[in-house]
Amino acid sequence: MSCRGMREELPLLSNLFLAVVALALLLAWWVAPPSMSHMLALLVLLVVSGLPHGALDVLLLRRLGRRWRWWMALYAAVALLVVGLWRFFPGWMFGIFLLISWFHFGVTDRLLSGRLAGGLEGVARGGAPLCLVAGLHSAEALELFSWLVPVVAAEQAVSSLQRLLPLWAAALLATLWLAARGRAWRVVTELLALLLLFWQLPPLAAFALYFALLHAPRSILLLPPLLPGLAGRQWLAAALWPTALSLAAALLALGWLQRLEGVALEQSLVQVLFIGLAALTLPHVLLWGWLALRPPGAAVR
Repeated sequence: MSCRGMREELPLLSNLFLAVVALALLLAWWVAPPSMSHMLALLVLLVVSGLPHGALDVLLLRRLGRRWRWWMALYAAVALLVVGLWRFFPGWMFGIFLLISWFHFGVTDRLLSGRLAGGLEGVARGGAPLCLVAGLHSAEALELFSWLVPVVAAEQAVSSLQRLLPLWAAALLATLWLAARGRAWRVVTELLALLLLFWQLPPLAAFALYFALLHAPRSILLLPPLLPGLAGRQWLAAALWPTALSLAAALLALGWLQRLEGVALEQSLVQVLFIGLAALTLPHVLLWGWLALRPPGAAVR
């Protein structure tokens, strides 16, 4: 497997991610433990990066013909259904969210081509944000998860991810070996950077940097071949109104959690962010799953 077998992308993205990871690791050895202001900054980073990359799904939906508004309504209905089901079945929905996230991160972020190499890299990349957090920061992961689901479900999630850690590690080592043998050094350096990032930084900080600087930009870079002929202004306009609606819904949910349920600010911020991400992830993954079944290079019409 050589670099020629990798999917095409801008090298600048990898270089930026690696540079920020190096800076973050350097600062982690001198900066004091994270405070509330640090958490707010990380949550803003996640929102600023996450919402626009999902909001661009509207461009794909518009290419589905005259009934694109019906598809948009179905997209929103699926997101609302996730929120409703989370209210009554939080443990099950959290487990489904983790599985879908593993699949989505792996499929979107992988660079190697080929069924074996691409599949192993997908397992390694998709599981990194989950297995490393549960394996290296189990106490922090349990606290974070227990803000989203009952403690019993949080404990089950952490233990399940820990049991999957050997499988993930095997996929990681196999991917590193295949990438090094094929001189795909970008894959090697990114995977090692992810390992260092989630090893040295607190889980939320590591996830925010990974999501904002690698996953979200890489997802956006996959769109131009599917949507040829669109100007930058059209991309910006398409992302604005879904992002604004999502932010408005998040603020309403935050106010409801704090005033009506008395949830602490830190906990309510995490709940709104991650349950909101879960709600938007399912329709997002379903849409991209449909795109993955299309012939390579085919534009959405």
